[in-house]
Amino acid sequence: PNKTQTGPHRRLVRVLEGVGLAVEEEKEFSPYTVDVYLPQFHVAVEADGPQHGETRDRKRDRYLFAVYALPVYRLRDFELTEDDVTPLRVLVLQLLRRFWYASTVDRRLLARQAGWEDA
Repeated sequence: PNKTQTGPHRRLVRVLEGVGLAVEEEKEFSPYTVDVYLPQFHVAVEADGPQHGETRDRKRDRYLFAVYALPVYRLRDFELTEDDVTPLRVLVLQLLRRFWYASTVDRRLLARQAGWEDA
């Protein structure tokens, strides 16, 4: 992990890996980099601190979905700072249950059609 990653970012990675997910950190989707990429679901998860701006983030998220068919889910830093990670695990599992295999395949196909070869 990058030395500049925040505590909430590291906790997010631990929770995701703790529920058995493969995690790629600081994955590039040019011109952007996402905090966490979940290749099984073709989904990005961001650990948002106070530096995040809604307008800029919305523009970035729309771009990532339009170009890479990549949905971005955002968790605020305060959601990632509690000592008890059980609610966070439940939240992550509920979030990921919204994506079933077919939707992942469809989004990967859209990403390939848009010219992203790693999908």
